[in-house]
Amino acid sequence: MRQLIIHSLLLSVLLSAACSTDNVVHDKPEVVDSVGEFQFLAIPSRWSVKAFAEAPSNFGNGHTVAGVLWQDNDTYRYWFSRTDTGLDTAYFDFDHAAHGYAPEFYSTYVMPNGDVLFVFRTEFSGGSTTDSNRRNPVLYVAAEGYKAHVIDFGSSLKPSGWLQNVGAYYSYRHKALFIAEYTRGNLPTARCWRVNEPISDPGNWHVVLEHDIVKPYGTGFKHFHTAQGDAYADVLYLTSGDDDTSSGIWASTDGGQTFNQLGAYNRRQWRMLNMVFTPEYIFWASDDWSDSWPNHALWRARRDLRGVLDPNSLVEVYNFRDLDRQSLISRDRYLRLATYSTVYLRKYNALLLLDRDDDAVHNAIQLRVYDINEDKMHIAGEIRPTRAHALWGFRCETVEIYPEDDEVLVSFAPRYEKLFSPPAGSDPDLNEFAVTLKVTRTDTTYRVTMHRPIVSQKIRR
Repeated sequence: MRQLIIHSLLLSVLLSAACSTDNVVHDKPEVVDSVGEFQFLAIPSRWSVKAFAEAPSNFGNGHTVAGVLWQDNDTYRYWFSRTDTGLDTAYFDFDHAAHGYAPEFYSTYVMPNGDVLFVFRTEFSGGSTTDSNRRNPVLYVAAEGYKAHVIDFGSSLKPSGWLQNVGAYYSYRHKALFIAEYTRGNLPTARCWRVNEPISDPGNWHVVLEHDIVKPYGTGFKHFHTAQGDAYADVLYLTSGDDDTSSGIWASTDGGQTFNQLGAYNRRQWRMLNMVFTPEYIFWASDDWSDSWPNHALWRARRDLRGVLDPNSLVEVYNFRDLDRQSLISRDRYLRLATYSTVYLRKYNALLLLDRDDDAVHNAIQLRVYDINEDKMHIAGEIRPTRAHALWGFRCETVEIYPEDDEVLVSFAPRYEKLFSPPAGSDPDLNEFAVTLKVTRTDTTYRVTMHRPIVSQKIRR
């Protein structure tokens, strides 16, 4: 455990002596161990991961997590470290009084220079069905001690936020940020944006794809889901949902200047929240369920000669309907299990599938691992509901899609349910908002346990 923590970039938070002593933290991390010049602390139960700081990885053209933006959900204080340098530490307070809303109403992205971008999530606002529900984004500038700057669009169209951390993607090759809006029925149109540097200039924000939201809401196009880049090809992707007239995928081969749809709308094939890119295949799992049709499945595709996902190469790797039926606690209930995140475990060349349940908690949720080498699905654990409520499971705000080792950090937003009964062997004192999933394999058996996130702190001498 110590060795994993010491060498994990993700779990390193170096709290420098430059932090002022008159700043009082509401709930401090608890020291649980020490080795050499480092001590290790358990993250407080009311802290969540608001965003990851990413950096180019040493595999393909992909990203790796290089730091964590932690949010104290009581004080709205942020602790941020750039673990790619191993030295920079800063924290700031979100000025919700000045911005009009608490940070849970914003999507958040950490830029390569450390600036923190907050984009308002219009899905949580009321009012008429107009673009007046959009608000100016806010940028906390690292070079100015995280001073807040409102990016003032004036009377021009303003952006809206995304769902999960895979709804925003920074392309290091093209020096641009891509945003896929997760919209509801209180906007007339859903849009995707290409944001050039510097993002503080509203003139650098450009709509590259848009679609009218069908009314009544839920009877057609609803929102975009994903903005991602292929780690092994110069191709960018956008996806949308949720039904057969609106679940689609678009690809760009010109750096995100234009996007072209691949195939036709199809919820069974294209309703997803993220893709995983490997040298040979592109994988994704359905953010859909198997009530009366077997829509919940794991898919893969090859790339064509341009490096673009080839719709003609689609293969349904595994259909989850039979496994989902095993998860039913009450046999008269519906199958409302869908995959919210697909994680690539490079250590095992396997996929960890994290599901959600929308059936008022009458289903258990299996922790499933698909071993790519074996072409085999494994049941690595199970979590069960603790009380009857809807929208539970891994409805995460942030998920580490490409962990460096066998530990995956996931975190929940304050506005979603987070209660569950963890699998055997897990830490009984789990964090309310953030959990580390540890995946182990013995021979051909996989196992997942859950633990409180641990961070490192350089001991002050």
